[in-house]
Amino acid sequence: MTTLLDAVRRHADAHAGEDGLAPTPIPGLMAVRALAPSDLIHDVQRPLACLVLQGAKRVSSGTRVFEFAAGASLLVTADVPTVSQITRASAAAPYYSLVLELDPGVIADLVAQMPAAGDADHAPLRVDPTEVETADAALRLMKLLGRPDSLPVLQAQLVREMHWWLLAGRHGDAIRKLGWPDGHVQRVARAVRVLRRDYARPIAVERLATEAGMSPSSFHHHFRRVTTLSPLQFQKQLRLIEARRLMQSQGASASRAAHAVGYESVPQFTREYGRMFGRPPAADARSARGKVAARRRMTMTDFRGSRTVGVGATPGQGFTGHFSARQDSLSTLRPTRRVRHRARGVPNDAPRRKRAPRGARSSFRCRRPADPLSSGSGPACTGPRPARRGRRPVRRSAW
Repeated sequence: MTTLLDAVRRHADAHAGEDGLAPTPIPGLMAVRALAPSDLIHDVQRPLACLVLQGAKRVSSGTRVFEFAAGASLLVTADVPTVSQITRASAAAPYYSLVLELDPGVIADLVAQMPAAGDADHAPLRVDPTEVETADAALRLMKLLGRPDSLPVLQAQLVREMHWWLLAGRHGDAIRKLGWPDGHVQRVARAVRVLRRDYARPIAVERLATEAGMSPSSFHHHFRRVTTLSPLQFQKQLRLIEARRLMQSQGASASRAAHAVGYESVPQFTREYGRMFGRPPAADARSARGKVAARRRMTMTDFRGSRTVGVGATPGQGFTGHFSARQDSLSTLRPTRRVRHRARGVPNDAPRRKRAPRGARSSFRCRRPADPLSSGSGPACTGPRPARRGRRPVRRSAW
């Protein structure tokens, strides 16, 4: 019987990229895989539900820290900055999770058909055990990926069902806020969309307040209550996270990344970057690129030193070679000593010729043995002695 972990593992192993993310054809649904504990990951999360199936993770937002493992779910009900880290993962037991971004439109439609509920906790993050109905709906959604013909017809229905079970469960009261069009959460979300789109430009608080339909003072109060940050701090984190991505993925310099995300002063960018990520921009980018290169080298070690049958030969002929990995390339085929001897007509058991020590004098240019069919007992090669190896004579000038 296929479990949710089996379905997610199958999809993630087949489609995960270097960052461990394995998107699906269903919008908002993604599988995550990690083969080792990760570094600290700074991000501004959208509303989502994360079902951890194997491994463990730590997520913090502000002063609140959550540690959870397989069988638990993380629920994010607002656009909030987070610092996350995968704490338990290995090649033998990777970290697997399934992430579903919450759709406010679907939630609003479902909330209209549900009875009214009391006031919910305003905390944007919470961790609770995964409910059976939610996991069952997620499993049927993952199984649908293997039926491409049925996907366009049934995906919306199964996504809606998964939202329903989240609303009907212990997370319901917190998720309901996403379905209130005129609620404070949705008003702040409209302002957040403006910040995400125009983070590199100066944005006045009055413009964001108008977008949210609030006065500037009321907007500032509710924005901080929902996201735990002020609008200026929120924009600053968006800029720094994007600058870090530019330096690590595209190799941009610190000054180029700073100007690309809207900073006019590179020293100010360097100070704020160091406060957020713990090290200067250039050092942080070098460390990240070094870790990526190390992971690539680890994946190449399985190929180094491996033996293969040479081109145009059969295994019984002993024509062997080995791959040499240079700059992540497996295209260089270097023959072994046996192959080189065979190409020269030398027996395989012939001893290696020892080199003469550096600076030694040689009597002849060629040390090949004399031809037995020729007359005479002299060497086969004669001629002037080669130049002595060693220090070249110093040419003295007329001065």
